[in-house]
Amino acid sequence: MNSRTKVVSVQGITWMALLIALQMVLSKLSIGSNMLQVGFSFIAVGLLGYYFGPVKLELPMF
Repeated sequence: MNSRTKVVSVQGITWMALLIALQMVLSKLSIGSNMLQVGFSFIAVGLLGYYFGPVKLELPMF
């Protein structure tokens, strides 16, 4: 394994999947009028960026 490869645990992939699903659900929710709507999907995207960062994952192909 070289220094560029980052191994992600099963728990990490599970958290990523849950946060992506949360983002999809929260993208459907918004408050406000037709002129200005505020959504909540940025919460899940922010958590993904905070915990996992801009990491290029190299997962093995089966």
